[in-house]
Amino acid sequence: MTVSQYRTITRSVGRVVALAVLFISLLTCTASGYDIDASMLPMEINETVVSLYGNEFTLTEDWNGSATDHFAVMIVAPDVIFDGGGHLLDVTLADDSIEEYWQNAVQVIAHNVTVRNVRANTWDHGITVDNSADCRIESGNLTGQMKSGIGIHLCSGVVIQNTVI
Repeated sequence: MTVSQYRTITRSVGRVVALAVLFISLLTCTASGYDIDASMLPMEINETVVSLYGNEFTLTEDWNGSATDHFAVMIVAPDVIFDGGGHLLDVTLADDSIEEYWQNAVQVIAHNVTVRNVRANTWDHGITVDNSADCRIESGNLTGQMKSGIGIHLCSGVVIQNTVI
């Protein structure tokens, strides 16, 4: 094999590898952020997840959780946008008769988080925001919860807009 042939093969292999990496990245990352399918739930969006995938997340399909799921999505990293894509987050409620066991479709414990287009049904709480500031809940449908559609505790600057509770 000549040096010229070796360089040609090396460049071709490098291009194929680069294209494969780009293609695999595009399978999960879109121009607007990271797509979450039902098999990935429940999911905690923390600073490590944000550093790997960016700060915008979109749910791509409905999900039905079990009685052991405390949440579908928990956001503990600041500056995150979670778009439910209009998909339903549903759950089989746990039996609270023995101990209090709260289940929240989306739980936010971070500053400057936006939760939009979430549909939640049969949870204890649709969306809860705890110890946070400057959060937004937009265009949600949070009906049929056992305790509340939206729970806000020790927060400031929370805006709720175009949401059915």
